[in-house]
Amino acid sequence: MPSTEETPPGPAPGGDPAPRSPLSRAAEGLAALGLVAGGLLGARAIVLTSPRAPEAPAAPPRPVPVSTVRLERTELVPRIQGTGTLEPVREAGLALEGGGEVVWVREDLRPGAWVEAGEPLVRLDPRPLELEQAALATAVRAAQVAARAAAAEEARAEEALGLAGERLELAVREEERWLALAERGISDEARLDAARAARVAARSAATEAQRALEAARAGRDARAEEIRLAEERVEQVRDRIVRLELRAPFGGRFVARPGAAAGASGPAPAVGEVLAPFAPVGGLLDTTRFRARVAVHADDLPGLEVGSPARVQPSARPELALDGAVTAIGARVDARTRAVDVEVLVDVPAETGGLLPAGSFADVELRPAALRDVLVLDERWIAHRGGDEVVFAVVDGPDGPRAEAYSVRLGRAGDGGSVLLEGPPEGARIAIGPLQLLGDGARVELDGTDAP
Repeated sequence: MPSTEETPPGPAPGGDPAPRSPLSRAAEGLAALGLVAGGLLGARAIVLTSPRAPEAPAAPPRPVPVSTVRLERTELVPRIQGTGTLEPVREAGLALEGGGEVVWVREDLRPGAWVEAGEPLVRLDPRPLELEQAALATAVRAAQVAARAAAAEEARAEEALGLAGERLELAVREEERWLALAERGISDEARLDAARAARVAARSAATEAQRALEAARAGRDARAEEIRLAEERVEQVRDRIVRLELRAPFGGRFVARPGAAAGASGPAPAVGEVLAPFAPVGGLLDTTRFRARVAVHADDLPGLEVGSPARVQPSARPELALDGAVTAIGARVDARTRAVDVEVLVDVPAETGGLLPAGSFADVELRPAALRDVLVLDERWIAHRGGDEVVFAVVDGPDGPRAEAYSVRLGRAGDGGSVLLEGPPEGARIAIGPLQLLGDGARVELDGTDAP
């Protein structure tokens, strides 16, 4: 059988080197890697065993000089900020009760023109009513003549009644005399009967005179009523004539009537135009007094009451700061926003009122009653670290003062800061600067400007 042993590598016949197997090539690579690793280990040993220079100790960070303020209980006047809409307290539509032809219009009656209270604006033709007034005045004079005649008739009836009364009295005495004579048998029955008939006639005449007087008095009263009614009609016509002139009910800015913007009828009536009764002439806005309505969160309502001071700054006139007061607080909380409507009334100087358009927005600041005995934190003392709002209180440490960070939660804001709900305790010394150099546990030193 042929031999299976491998022939060791060596020169092949003919002088060429024999090919190497894969195992021999791997062995040579591992040997090379071992030499490299041995060299690296030797170099590391040389470095580690060589002498090294001693390191200088690190200097501690220098303390941060800070100013502090003592956190003490005090009084805070809260501020409630909001945005409101300004609307005039008084506004009126202008119209004339009667119709007719326009005969006069104020020369500068244009949208935005200022008019004083009682100033005439438009006048209609009064001639038709003046003719009616003259006719009624004639009727009044006729009624007065009739009344004088009725008074004279009443006087005559009173006189006739007086005479009838006297005749009745004489007839009664005459009858009594003849009755006495008849009882003594001196007079006959015929004389007594005549006396009785005269007394009856006299009484009948007196009754008729009384009725005539009552009729005369009724005629007099009727004439007086006619005069009163005629004079009332005259007064009504006179009032209608007065109402033909439209006057401003209060001082304010004139507003164009409906349709003026579209060019249908112009900003104000024109002379010669015929107006129907109660046809709109324009409008009037009192721009010296405005009402601002602002939504206030229910949590901010404590301490806010009618009469609380307020300040309004119109967006259209940011240079104006208008002082006012709360006039109404809503009774219902909005279920979605948890807000309550609050109404503020402000006065605007007349010289600037016309430049403040109705319906404009305004920043409203309300000032409820002061909060007493609260910890107040100025928001300038707050730093932001990792998304949290913190303040730094200066505390004594083993190696000197250090800054201790407190997360804070603030309540209502006001003059001088906000109410501290969560944070450092009362009496803590609060670092007020420089906050950008502080961290929790940082060493600090007081710079001598501590507040008590």
